[in-house]
Amino acid sequence: MKYLIVVLMAVLCWTTASFAQKLGPVGKQMLREYSTKGELTYWSSVDTECPFYSDLNLNQIIQERILKQNIRPAFHKNKQLRKARIYVKVHCYFKDFTVITADFEIQLGYDLADQVRLGYSSEVFLLNHPIRKIRLDVESMIDEKVTEFAEAHLEGAVARQSTLSSERQ
Repeated sequence: MKYLIVVLMAVLCWTTASFAQKLGPVGKQMLREYSTKGELTYWSSVDTECPFYSDLNLNQIIQERILKQNIRPAFHKNKQLRKARIYVKVHCYFKDFTVITADFEIQLGYDLADQVRLGYSSEVFLLNHPIRKIRLDVESMIDEKVTEFAEAHLEGAVARQSTLSSERQ
């Protein structure tokens, strides 16, 4: 029964995640508004129930992937308000069942309920996978989110440039 639930969750989430991974226009605008162009704030957590808990240095992986895109990584501080961040979570629910999630979030107030998630979550469900495969999936999801971040800022720069050139005419 437990595995049937896992399979159903994986099928439902795979179809949702595979069709909608991008930010919408308002999400892109909010990401630009609450972040700096060349700097991406990040935060991560690995469930202590995961057997690879001590072997997966998630913050280091995120930092390396952000740097690879020529963007400066900035570790999120707890009291940092109104700053968009990428948040990567790794959870282990059952034996050998791992869920990896990556989101853009903004903490608008000090209450935990004052968080806003931008766009769709990127999620991967893995069953009986080695840490090497888990690491590759984490890297792929981070690369996807960093690319979305860069695209949002690039679109904003192009829009500002076209507005300035039309005002000059």
